[in-house]
Amino acid sequence: MQKNTPEVSFWEYASIKFLFRCLKTSKGLIVDVGAQVGSFTLLAKFLNTPFLAIEADNEAAKHLEDNLLANGLIPGSDFHLLVGAASSSDGIVKLNIASNHRGLSNIGVTQYRMIPDRQKEVKTFSLDNLDLGPISAIKMDIEGGEYEALKGGSHLLFKHKPMLFIEWSDENLSQFNTSTEELKLFLKSFGYNFFFKVEGNMLCSHSISPRICAAILEYQAGEMLKATRRTIKSFVSFKAVRTI
Repeated sequence: MQKNTPEVSFWEYASIKFLFRCLKTSKGLIVDVGAQVGSFTLLAKFLNTPFLAIEADNEAAKHLEDNLLANGLIPGSDFHLLVGAASSSDGIVKLNIASNHRGLSNIGVTQYRMIPDRQKEVKTFSLDNLDLGPISAIKMDIEGGEYEALKGGSHLLFKHKPMLFIEWSDENLSQFNTSTEELKLFLKSFGYNFFFKVEGNMLCSHSISPRICAAILEYQAGEMLKATRRTIKSFVSFKAVRTI
């Protein structure tokens, strides 16, 4: 009998590792906006602080909950799950879904990265209206809706000054008629002055702490090692051409 073993891969592994290093000593709530199936929320297993996972797609949210429970995380203690879309205000909107790539689902007015094959109504809410306690960090990956969601958390940003780890893409933000430049100016108005790019995400902070500095140095060392390996591989595979 042949045993089929599913292939296992890690999406944004470097970003997950980097964020873990940054959050290692965090004590306040960590909010994962656009949690999908839990790649980042699963860090709750290794961090001594609760997570709030927010996911607009109810089918993805079910897989998310199953993944968290399968890893021994306790609902109401290690994590809270909220199904809906973070935005600038409370209401009801259409979630655009592409069944062949549900990770691209979003509530944007224009679609550039996918052709949705269906829509469904979802609730929207502002982060400020959730009445959250002390927050140490927010991770956000909602396919361009980051600016709108952060506008809905303006009071939260002012009061708690959480570290932010945000998907940073002009193509995605254009689906909501905005840009990375506009988003950066908005964050700077709340005192976010330190920005560092990790893969397709941006770390945003008021200052650089020792743990953030250590995470950056480790990430940069890893990137240098990968570049060195690519150079060596290219050199080894190079075929010399004999000349006279």
